[in-house]
Amino acid sequence: MAKREQVLVLDPEEEITFKGDFTTKVCKATLNMTNPTDTALAFKVKTTAPKRYCVRPNSGKIAASESTSISIVLQPSATNDDLKKHKFMVQSVELSIDEERTVDEIFKGTPSSELMSKKLFCNFIREEEDDVMEENDTQAESPTQSELPQEVPTTGTFVEESPVYQENRNSSPEPEIIEPEKNYSEQNEEPISLITRPEIKAVPEEPKIIPQTQHTRAEPVKKVDNSKLELERMRARMKEIQDLNTKLTKEKRILETSNKNSSSQSEPPMDQSLMIKMMGIVCFIGIIIGWLLSNMFCRC
Repeated sequence: MAKREQVLVLDPEEEITFKGDFTTKVCKATLNMTNPTDTALAFKVKTTAPKRYCVRPNSGKIAASESTSISIVLQPSATNDDLKKHKFMVQSVELSIDEERTVDEIFKGTPSSELMSKKLFCNFIREEEDDVMEENDTQAESPTQSELPQEVPTTGTFVEESPVYQENRNSSPEPEIIEPEKNYSEQNEEPISLITRPEIKAVPEEPKIIPQTQHTRAEPVKKVDNSKLELERMRARMKEIQDLNTKLTKEKRILETSNKNSSSQSEPPMDQSLMIKMMGIVCFIGIIIGWLLSNMFCRC
C-alpha cells in the first residue's frame, strides 16, 4: 500500500544544500517545517547516513498552524565518495486531542500505511575554507546538549527507528565581541597617577658584605625500630599456637579413649553356625569316649 502524501510544508521542498569543503569544517543547513492543518502533527527526521549528520531536534510535535526549524550539521570526513547517496526523510502522523504518548511511542504504535512521508535529496557545493568560515560565523547558534536525540543502529536505507545523530564537536565557536577601549580623557574620572622613578646617584654605594652562615647538617631522622614490636607479636602468636596444640592433643586423647570404650562394648557376637559345629564336635567326641568306656567295662 502506498504511503500517504506529506501535509507538512517543507522549506526547502526537494533538496537540502550544504556548502563547504566537507573535510575539515562542519557544514550547516536549516529545514523549516510548517503545519497548515487544523490538527497537531508529530514528526520524525531520518537519514541514510546517521554517522555523518547531527539533526536537532530529530523528532517532536507541531501544533496546528505553527512552524519549527530543524538544524542539520554535516560532520567533516576525509572520504566523501558517498555524498551523492545521502538522503533525508520527513515522516509525520496526525495526533488526537488527548494524545499523551511520546513521539517514539506514537510512531511505534502507528502502522506504516498511516504515516505521511517526504524524501529530500542532498546538494553539495564545494567552497574554499575562507568562505566556509564566514558562512559558519553568520549561521544561528547550535542547539544545547539536552536536545540531542538518542542513538539507534545505523543502516544504509531508511529504517523505522530514528537513526544515530552524532554530536557536533567540531563546530566553530561564536565570534567574540570586543568592546572598544574607552577614552578616559573625555570622562570625569580620577587622573592616573604617574609612576615615580627612584633617583639615580652618580657614585654607587659600596656593596654590603653579607656574612655567610654556617649551614648545619640536618640530623638524620631516626628510624623507629620495630623489631621489638615484631618480636612481641611473634611471641604472642607462638603462645596462641602452643595453647591450640595442647587443646587439640587433649581432644585427641578423649576421642581415642571414647573409641576404645565403644569398640569394647560393641564386640560382634559369635556366629551361631560356628557354635553349632563346635557342639556337634563335642557330642561326637563324647559318643566315642562313651563307646570306648563301654567296651572296656564289658571285657572286664
